[in-house]
Amino acid sequence: MKILYLTRKSSTYSIEKVFSLVENRLKDYAYINTKKAYSKYDKPFHVLINLIHFIFIYFKNRNKYDIFHITGVIHYVSILFPPSKTVLTIHDCIKYHQQKGLKKIIVKYLWFKLPVNHLKYITVISEKTKKELVEITQCSSQKIRVIYNPLDESYLYNDNNFNSFCPRILHVGTTPNKNLNNLFHSLKRTNCLLIIVGNITHDEKKTLEQLKINYRCLSNISEEEMVEQYNLCDIVSFITTYEGFGLPIIEAQSVGRVVISSRMNPHMEVGGDGAFYVDPHNIDEIENGFKNLISNPNLRKYLIEEGKKNIQNFLVDKISNKYLEFYESIIHANN
Repeated sequence: MKILYLTRKSSTYSIEKVFSLVENRLKDYAYINTKKAYSKYDKPFHVLINLIHFIFIYFKNRNKYDIFHITGVIHYVSILFPPSKTVLTIHDCIKYHQQKGLKKIIVKYLWFKLPVNHLKYITVISEKTKKELVEITQCSSQKIRVIYNPLDESYLYNDNNFNSFCPRILHVGTTPNKNLNNLFHSLKRTNCLLIIVGNITHDEKKTLEQLKINYRCLSNISEEEMVEQYNLCDIVSFITTYEGFGLPIIEAQSVGRVVISSRMNPHMEVGGDGAFYVDPHNIDEIENGFKNLISNPNLRKYLIEEGKKNIQNFLVDKISNKYLEFYESIIHANN
């Protein structure tokens, strides 16, 4: 079995990690190679350059591989590859939701409707993304297969003594959907140390100072440093307003940390019974959620135990086997 992964030039943290984990597991069953886009940007000129770049890649490799797998982001290159031998993985639909007017129509057709209608095989990483994709493209839900993201095995269970006097709260990500403003205001009356992974703006720094929140910002940290931050923290905050999946939820569960997350999907789909859910738009409810986790050791124990059970759904072997079975079914259908 020979598979060619097609990725954008600079893959996002999640995408890069997901398919490196899968590739590592499948190396005994398949030969997997990767070709990256020429440009990491999505302006019209860069899209055109990438299309030309992948035309050459296809013609050079069209008889060398059993399957072409576009692993996300550059959905539009799907139209260059054969429908019955190509898989497209769509992680989320946030690019569509962020646009307005003519740009939204262009994104709808070039990134979603044309690729999905052209190809025979589509995978998504949550039921939530599947539902959105059907709504945007009006395609049949039967052509979309849900295969979750795998959990990195470096996130090992690590017991800790919870600091109820001044808990260390880890918040991963600083893009608008990460809901920093509501997080900050929900913690203004809580004695804590807030660890933010990512870059924050001048205005966000000013808000933190005005609210007198003790915080630290970490950026461009390695995978090993990320694992260390999970081990050092008491609570993981993931009260985001939009996600395609939500890796920090299962990473927190894997190391044995309580996680506060959003009462919406895919957060609840991914977190199961092993997370404390709040309305991400309700600051008072978020604040009370943190207070409950800090003051209630029995609640924390219950959530940690449920988290241990939940992560069984995302083990690398389990997810890799699903991809392997999927690839085998495609090859069988083409023979």
